[in-house]
Amino acid sequence: MTLILALFACSTPAPEAPPEIAPVVDEPEPVAPPVPAPTLRDGELDKDHIARVVGMRRVQVQRCYEKELMKDPALQGQVNLSFQVSQGDVGDVQVSKTTLNNPKAEQCLQDEVSGWRFAESLSTKVSYPFVFGSVLIEEEPEVE
Repeated sequence: MTLILALFACSTPAPEAPPEIAPVVDEPEPVAPPVPAPTLRDGELDKDHIARVVGMRRVQVQRCYEKELMKDPALQGQVNLSFQVSQGDVGDVQVSKTTLNNPKAEQCLQDEVSGWRFAESLSTKVSYPFVFGSVLIEEEPEVE
């Protein structure tokens, strides 16, 4: 019997190694794209740089509008925000003009913009129009 068992053990293929399991790697949180290099005009940010930064944050801006659009499907209009950019930080965000006339959406916009970061520059006063729905643009961005 010993001989038979030995032959049997030799004729049985070796057990397969378990498949390798790839280690689980946590995906890093998405990082906001870097602020594009500005073109400075006498140390101030130019309109193109401001438009690029605003464009990079358009999802945040749209979210403010869409939350209120769900409650009021006819909601449309323009919100002009004025804000100060100093050393890249945004401060003193105010609604300077609105035809949207929705305080919740306007406050959401102010909150979002106040957290934005621009490139380092001298103090720059900005007025920027945000247009929602099928509304004609009444004004262009201004840098003071």
